[in-house]
Amino acid sequence: MIDTQRKKETAERIAHKLEECTEKLRRAYESTNNPMIKESISTGVDVLKGIYAESIASIERTYASKDPIDRKLVVYNSIETAAIEEMDITMEHIRKIIS
Repeated sequence: MIDTQRKKETAERIAHKLEECTEKLRRAYESTNNPMIKESISTGVDVLKGIYAESIASIERTYASKDPIDRKLVVYNSIETAAIEEMDITMEHIRKIIS
């Protein structure tokens, strides 16, 4: 039960971070007419979605594993931390490109 709940919460937090990032990029995309910047933003969104997809796949693999619950909880935390850090790094790269 705690495993299922933690899996769900972790996925939701990563999804929320993805939504925050893509919303910021959507606004930036709409505010520019520069095709190079628009392309960079679109690529950035694709990268963010890839990070999200990999994170969800890792969560599912962890959930399906036979590891003890306490080990799974540590792994969920690591997956979430890594995903959010990767999204932050991606956003920083995009900010540098478009500014």
